Amino acid sequence: MDDFKKLTEQLLKIYINAGSVNNLGIENYFDENISLIGTGKHELFTNLHEFLESFKFDVKRRGKIRLEVRNLHQEEERLDDDHVLAHGTVDFTGLFKDGSICFKMETRFTIIYKWTNGKWMVQHLHHSTPDLEQMDGEEFPLALGKQVKKTRQALHALGTAYYHISRLNLKTKKIELVKRSREMDMGIKENTVDWDPQFKIIEDISCKN
Repeated sequence: MDDFKKLTEQLLKIYINAGSVNNLGIENYFDENISLIGTGKHELFTNLHEFLESFKFDVKRRGKIRLEVRNLHQEEERLDDDHVLAHGTVDFTGLFKDGSICFKMETRFTIIYKWTNGKWMVQHLHHSTPDLEQMDGEEFPLALGKQVKKTRQALHALGTAYYHISRLNLKTKKIELVKRSREMDMGIKENTVDWDPQFKIIEDISCKN
């Protein structure tokens, strides 16, 4: 078969319809020494055995969720007489028994098909999902990094406010530095502080009361 898109469709159909760990069928498409990278951090396999052990667990955990493959787009490039590079995009949708959507995944893939023992087998497969935090035109998710920095600054500001408030001692009618409940480098020495006008006002009010 030289229709590689149809071959990929068959492979995906086997993958989504696997309902039993005893009769997967997907091993008929994979070379023994396949290298496979999936969408999960742990999905890095260097041979068929490693992948099947993980895939069997996935089939069991899948339970009653039904998978659908949609919008398969693929292009191919022949590398030599025995190798073909296929790459493209495909969407996965997980459905509950009542038809409601469990998840959607927009994915990209790269496959190297190798002619082995009279048929085309998958020698390498890389399956990935785009980083949704990465904005259009960005090489890296820089916008997310800036947002995280702002959040950290906001949290630090909240911690600073709490730290100063804790210095108001109603018994002595003074504002003083107390023991820290957590480490926070504010550049303030223990039991000393340079008062600004706002703290002076608070001190005056507490003394009147």
